[in-house]
Order: sequence, then C-alpha cells, then structure tokens
Amino acid sequence: MKWQTSKYGWLLGHVKALPPGEACLARKGVEFTCLPESFRGYVYAAAVERGYRACTVVIGGDVVFAFYKNSDLMRPNLVAYPIVRRMKKHG
Repeated sequence: MKWQTSKYGWLLGHVKALPPGEACLARKGVEFTCLPESFRGYVYAAAVERGYRACTVVIGGDVVFAFYKNSDLMRPNLVAYPIVRRMKKHG
C-alpha cells in the first residue's frame, strides 16, 4: 500500500502499544469516509506495515481499534474496554 498518498496514512502514527484499557476511536465522516468495514482493512494494513497486529470493533459507523505487538502474550479484549462498553450502552 502506498501510505504516502493514502488519505488514511495518518493511521501509521497511531500504531503503537497503548496502556491497557485504552483504544483509538475513528468516526465515519470525521476520521474516515469509507464503510467502517473497509476502514478496518486500513487499520490492519497499518499494523502490518509497522510490525504490529490490530484488533477492531465496529459499532454503528464508528471503529474502535488497538494495536499490539506480535510478541505480546495476549491481544486486547476490546469488547471489555470501557469505551466499547459505553458505546454499546448508548447506541
């Protein structure tokens, strides 16, 4: 993928390990304009580009995502993250 010309190249700057329980939020119409399911593909591609893995949750038009290293013993459980629980409760 040519990240220099991609409108979602900003994702590369978000690829890093976050503290436990923290995730990134991208909203359709604000951070991305494609389908949320398509944006997930960009998240996964950005992770691979930087040598990480990603996990995602789509809630309505929003995508919550977190990155983790291949060497990590466990992947983030986004469904249990506070941001996802609040979003599911309110929407």
